[in-house]
Amino acid sequence: MRWLSATVFLTTKSEEGAERVTTRAKIASKHGCRIYFFEEGGTRYVLRTGKVLCIERMGELSYRLCMDPDIPTQAVLSSSFGEISVQVRTHRLECASDASGERIFCEYDLDFSGFVQHHCLEFVAKRIESRK
Repeated sequence: MRWLSATVFLTTKSEEGAERVTTRAKIASKHGCRIYFFEEGGTRYVLRTGKVLCIERMGELSYRLCMDPDIPTQAVLSSSFGEISVQVRTHRLECASDASGERIFCEYDLDFSGFVQHHCLEFVAKRIESRK
């Protein structure tokens, strides 16, 4: 596995507000997918690209969401108050990459047993050239 670095920008928005992360990430490439590992403010993230986008957040609020445009998926949100099961329905997943980086846009709903919350995720990774 070959490791690269990137500056990443992650924004997640819902009716409840927005979360923005700007930091440096390590990138691994495996089986044609890219996996980004990054941390900010004590919260760790793992984002995996491909036909299905998966994002894992580990911190005060923890989850692993997989956004599959073809089928709904299940997830569990965990906090100090307990765990909540949700269904993830992906409406739009757009991915583009070139030599300088990658851009992902995803619109999805989290269905909390009938209470539906709409979300947007934007992710941009700008590769950092390694110096020899």
